[in-house]
Order: sequence, then C-alpha cells, then structure tokens
Amino acid sequence: MSKKGFKHNAPIESLNRWIKKNFIKFFGNKFENKENFYYYFKKFANIWIIYIK
Repeated sequence: MSKKGFKHNAPIESLNRWIKKNFIKFFGNKFENKENFYYYFKKFANIWIIYIK
C-alpha cells in the first residue's frame, strides 16, 4: 500500500493498524509455527466478529 504513486486508503490502513495492535495485545507476537499463528488469528477474528454482532 505504500508504493510510489499509490493513493492511500486511510480507513483501511487505520483498520490494519488496529488489528495488529489488538492482536499483539491479546496473543503476543511470538508463535511456534505458522499453524499456531493461524489458529490464534482465527480465534481473534471470531472473538471480534461475535463482539460486533
């Protein structure tokens, strides 16, 4: 999203920052492997989807 000449999309970049910040806050940033990361990211996504509804 930061290539030269690319029009920035502020709402999407803000959402991306929010996701990174909150995911790291809840689950940290060290994982044993990719599968472990995917497991926790799915868990994170499901928590927030339920919260939004």
